[in-house]
Amino acid sequence: MKLSRGFKRTVAYAVYDCAARGKSSLSADHLLLGLFREDFPLIDDITNTFSLDSFKLLDTVLGENPETFESTRADHVSLGPEALEILQYAELEAYGFAHESIRPEHLFLGIMDSRASMLNDFLMQKEVVCALVRELVAVTRFGETGTSERHIYELDPLTRMEIQHINFNSPIFHNNDLSISILQLFKGYF
Repeated sequence: MKLSRGFKRTVAYAVYDCAARGKSSLSADHLLLGLFREDFPLIDDITNTFSLDSFKLLDTVLGENPETFESTRADHVSLGPEALEILQYAELEAYGFAHESIRPEHLFLGIMDSRASMLNDFLMQKEVVCALVRELVAVTRFGETGTSERHIYELDPLTRMEIQHINFNSPIFHNNDLSISILQLFKGYF
């Protein structure tokens, strides 16, 4: 599956935010911060739809992930297990919409699917579930309706495993800290 320019920029922003916070492993919150930089209207539209404040979400994420004086070099940032799971979910979302490339919208849904970010706690204040957000994104961003009837999560687990591009059984994923470098994952995409 291809990666859109917006997706690549989002990951680059996430790497920057991760490094600025002195971390060496990309997390769900770093990816969310990358989305705030790349596609703030996406987050703002979704939160406003459910009467939530996107700036409150941003303040919460920034409060839990403060910048430090000792930053990490961006080329030393790797994808941790949490980020790998989110990227896998983002790819499944793209496949579910029958899109040829992964976009920031898919990454947003992937973050929600993983339930690893403060985003989920924030949206659960109004009992917002991923299926509602998926339908909202489908209508507002992709001009589609009725996605819930044909979405990938309705496929059996074996079929889902067969269509995934990222092979987590590959030796590249089995190093000491269960993370890989950004360059290894995106080799050939940039």
